[in-house]
Amino acid sequence: MTQGRSRKARKKLRPRMCWFRTSATAMPSVIIAHVWRSFPFYAMSFLAGMQTIPLELYEAAQVDGASRWQQFRSKMPPNTSRR
Repeated sequence: MTQGRSRKARKKLRPRMCWFRTSATAMPSVIIAHVWRSFPFYAMSFLAGMQTIPLELYEAAQVDGASRWQQFRSKMPPNTSRR
């Protein structure tokens, strides 16, 4: 008797997963799940790439008068793609 009651209570508390039933919400929910699952891998790959750039390049750009954004934009892509 108590198992039946608890099962009914859980059904009432559990939200219905109807995101995959309609075509309007199926693709966005799959995209969100994929991004949620793969974001840590992409973040760690980006961090590893950023750590391979020598600090001397940033120091030289700072001496030349580049802002932080200019340093990032001009030094990051060429130096991470060559490895």
